[in-house]
Amino acid sequence: MVRLGLPHSLQAVDRERSARQLRLIGETVEFAKALGVEVWLRGGWAMDFFIGEPTRDHEDIDWFA
Repeated sequence: MVRLGLPHSLQAVDRERSARQLRLIGETVEFAKALGVEVWLRGGWAMDFFIGEPTRDHEDIDWFA
């Protein structure tokens, strides 16, 4: 659960959910690559990849293809 207003280092992140979503992101990228389709992350996960760590819980994974 995320507590709004706290610095990201103090927010609680559901690590199991993040791990599942990261696995799905990896699988999707590999699948798209095999098909020759370019995909890009958008939204919260794109920002977290830029920052280098999950900063909050994500309800979904936003893609652009």
